[in-house]
Amino acid sequence: MTRTGGRAKNIRKLTREDVMNLQPKGGFANESLPSGLNDLLKRMAPDLSRADFLAWLGPRLGVYRMLSDASNQPSQVRYELRITEETGEVIRELIRRLQCTPERIAMDAFAVLRQLETENWDDTEKRAVTMLRNLDSVLLLACRKTSARPRAVGRKPKSQRDALVRDVVSKLAEAMPQAEQTNILEVAYKTLTTCKVSLPSDPEDFRKLC
Repeated sequence: MTRTGGRAKNIRKLTREDVMNLQPKGGFANESLPSGLNDLLKRMAPDLSRADFLAWLGPRLGVYRMLSDASNQPSQVRYELRITEETGEVIRELIRRLQCTPERIAMDAFAVLRQLETENWDDTEKRAVTMLRNLDSVLLLACRKTSARPRAVGRKPKSQRDALVRDVVSKLAEAMPQAEQTNILEVAYKTLTTCKVSLPSDPEDFRKLC
């Protein structure tokens, strides 16, 4: 078993307020769609496979909402980054502790695992350490992506909206290969405004987003 030295850090415990702030509100992302959207698409795009399109649109709209909301709250993003960095410290401390499991405890762990007819302690520890290291790396990369994402105070970032518009237009074009571009843009515009996405009122300005 690999042994590494090191002193445990004083790691801050999550407070009740932290838990309340960090718990998902109604799921990971709000993927809800307006009740009248299916009928709207039935009228405007009768050849569209509505079930497939709506199954794609819900999650995509959820990502847009999540990123837009997060981008509008710099203080919340900084708070979430700090909490996640602390989680990384907890993971690294847990790895150190696993690798420093006292020999007598490790021997008894062998016996427990043997009774359970599973893998031995060394294999269990190595698998756990590998998983924790991978998790630590993923969280580190995720924090870098979140830190690099542009945030704007007081308005929803247009970059997120523009990306959503392009994705919806592209998806509709793929799902309606026989439709004219004008029709696709009309369906995209009406779909997004029905979903409460703020768009330019001028058709030419909307076309430029695509």
